[in-house]
Amino acid sequence: MQGNVSETFRSWDSRIIGQLPRSLAAQFPAHLTWRSSLSLHALGVLRSCIQSGMGAHQVADMFRMQHLKRYDELRLQYLHSKIFSMNLPGKTYLPFPVFEDRSDNGFHGFVPSGQWLRDVYDALIEHFEHILNQYTAMLSGRVCAIDHSHKLAKHVFKVDGVAIFTALLTVTNEKGEIRVCVFVATKSHSQFTDALKKMAESLELYGHEQPEVFYTDNISDKAMLEGIFKSLLESVTAVEKHSDLPVFSIDAEVTTSVLDSVPAIDNTIRAIMDDVPDDGGYIVVGFDSEWNVETGPGGRVTGRGSTAVVQIAYDNHIYILLIGEMLAAGRLPQQLLSFLRNDRILKAGHLVNGDLKQLETAANQPRNSFTGGIDLASFAKARFLITNARISLADLTAQLLHQCLPKNRAERIS
Repeated sequence: MQGNVSETFRSWDSRIIGQLPRSLAAQFPAHLTWRSSLSLHALGVLRSCIQSGMGAHQVADMFRMQHLKRYDELRLQYLHSKIFSMNLPGKTYLPFPVFEDRSDNGFHGFVPSGQWLRDVYDALIEHFEHILNQYTAMLSGRVCAIDHSHKLAKHVFKVDGVAIFTALLTVTNEKGEIRVCVFVATKSHSQFTDALKKMAESLELYGHEQPEVFYTDNISDKAMLEGIFKSLLESVTAVEKHSDLPVFSIDAEVTTSVLDSVPAIDNTIRAIMDDVPDDGGYIVVGFDSEWNVETGPGGRVTGRGSTAVVQIAYDNHIYILLIGEMLAAGRLPQQLLSFLRNDRILKAGHLVNGDLKQLETAANQPRNSFTGGIDLASFAKARFLITNARISLADLTAQLLHQCLPKNRAERIS
């Protein structure tokens, strides 16, 4: 009381209980809501059931079953106590009250609805939200798994019949604990990159190691995860595809020559073209090209330059033509142009027609002027040696030659 102003408190007012010692306040037996309450024992059962996958309505049914069981036990005990006096003359007894009887002698049977139990549980979780978030932020994340779940999002309310969220993104750690949990409108990376960045920050803040491994069912997540967690790139040795097969190697009698001048290239190409038959026949050469690439964070390729190297294999010789500076100057050796335009020189290679088009563009030549390309995969599929013409050169080598063709990424973009 202060002056003429007074205020009345009930003994279970949260403001009073909050002033008590924790050991004494813990003795309070119930969790209070606005107009009702739930015993702490029942609340514990509710929490355990929901955490084990039961729904609130199933928990309500379980509570009702237990109440009915107790009601039946009391009714049976009452009837057993009256059975000996039932046939005695002049003896009467009161019938056992029904389950819902709320009189002074009634059972007062009542079971809260599933919706009410769900509201109680939600309010409890929201009350401890800051503690749960703090605990989650302090968890480790050395080995993680990321996945989208679409079940829970279906139960989130809609606006004008349209769902706000389509999925729940979850990241779990090596102990199966949830490390990140966020609703997303789409599966686009932009929907959850901020959450993953905050995870990386909290790992550093609380002295945990950054992730070493991230499991995902979507390989397109790889670049995004490596961009956020640089630790995923540390001490990683790529396993060569088809490494169980013998490594492909060039025979000892095959020679390799590097040509970087116009006269050297013209002389070499002229010698190859001299072997083209005069009777309308053709010759076959191996053909490939390489170009410079632009890389971003984590070594990801973000762009490509013009053709810098052309490789030609003929007879027992491999010729490596360094033409980058020549293309930069807007010209190619005349004999090389004739070679590329000659459709009687079949240029075999993987995706070779794409290489010819790129070279054609870089050299400012008319469209479809570089001819004679034979794609090895399409050639093999046409002869029923393979079923997919889009396979890589490494896969093609494994299927046809039963050998492993190393494609070391670090060397290819170095």
